[in-house]
Amino acid sequence: MSNPICPELAVIHAGVPAGRDLILGWRVAAALCLWLGVISAIGFLVASAPRGLDGTDEAAWVLCAANPWESPGWGIFFGFALHPIWNLGLNHLAGFRVAGILVLLAAAFVFSGTFWKVLAGFWRHHASHYSWWILPTLLAHVS
Repeated sequence: MSNPICPELAVIHAGVPAGRDLILGWRVAAALCLWLGVISAIGFLVASAPRGLDGTDEAAWVLCAANPWESPGWGIFFGFALHPIWNLGLNHLAGFRVAGILVLLAAAFVFSGTFWKVLAGFWRHHASHYSWWILPTLLAHVS
């Protein structure tokens, strides 16, 4: 790396990796940390799925999802919206929780693709610099 204006800079920067390599290293480290957080959070949620009901709110959601036709007036909409997830969970509380996690992760995955397209539309020349953090960040927020 030669600098015709200040040759001393070539000596100072001789042992330092190029800025692009350093930035790539930080991106990889940050992406690994984000994915580790996502995997840990999802693993914790899936491992704790078989536990009992947390309280009356969760019991109400389960009752509405299990049988939306017999739900009280406030739960009719939520019951019919959650009933397919209850069926995906094989009519079991732990399966219902895991199916809910999978549905939320799928929604975050779809949203991240849309967000990436919007981001690429606004910052065409900078979009590749920010692509690595979108999906793991959204998944971490969902979990």
